[in-house]
Amino acid sequence: MRFLVLLLILFSSVKSYSFQRCAVEDVDPAQKFIINIQTQLLSTAKMFNSTTSLKTKIIPVIMHVVETKIPNATLNKQIDVMNTAFALTGFRFELQEVNYIAVNRWTNLSFGNSTERDLKASLRKGDSETLNVYIMPSLGWLLGWATFPWDYSSAPIMDGVVIGKDTLPGGDGYPFNEGATLTHEVGHWMGLFHTFQGGCSGNGDFVDDTPAQRSASSGCPLGNDSCSSQPGLDPVTNFMDYSDDACMTEFTNGQTVRMNSNFATYRASSAFPL
Repeated sequence: MRFLVLLLILFSSVKSYSFQRCAVEDVDPAQKFIINIQTQLLSTAKMFNSTTSLKTKIIPVIMHVVETKIPNATLNKQIDVMNTAFALTGFRFELQEVNYIAVNRWTNLSFGNSTERDLKASLRKGDSETLNVYIMPSLGWLLGWATFPWDYSSAPIMDGVVIGKDTLPGGDGYPFNEGATLTHEVGHWMGLFHTFQGGCSGNGDFVDDTPAQRSASSGCPLGNDSCSSQPGLDPVTNFMDYSDDACMTEFTNGQTVRMNSNFATYRASSAFPL
């Protein structure tokens, strides 16, 4: 079982943050190729020929807020940010429940460790189509991480997204405090890779309309062309890059097709026949 972990490392001073390259536990190329073939064979991608033909799919969201009180207005704003980002993808998110946990017994939480398993085993609710978001008081130097949809069948209890509270709209994690972290992580939860996957060669993120990109962006370097031998500029405004929150504005049509395909294949209730 492999998960995608987004390690966004921030070196801070008071409320000033700088962004550094990440360490990512990637799916190995052979497995990634097999996953892509399975998705193409099993999915209903051909049904999604344009963003305008998509029937909206409502995703119930359960937010588990650990050892902190976050105003309902902030949580609702985060949902609004997500719905704006996913507006043309065929998905809409509705906050179904907020679960406040007063005592944090998961202080040594890190990606994939026994503490994460205990956290999710204790709190997770819903089925394969339910988005569980675990909002922690701190993740150290990290912003968050997510699981892939194809891992649900083998490890349903681990499914979901973990983020730090400072990434929520209005949080202290500037310039990553406009809610784009959860949007980015849900992109992974829907089966998207980073736009810079594979660098300037190979199949990259398996999405044709995201130009090749040598490495993750820092800040908002509009006009950057890190793979000059390949068509297109770096997709720095894409939610699946590592740009500042204010720079992230779009998913492509190809990413929309892939998210719908992955959802139909790995998350829809029809993927788990009785």
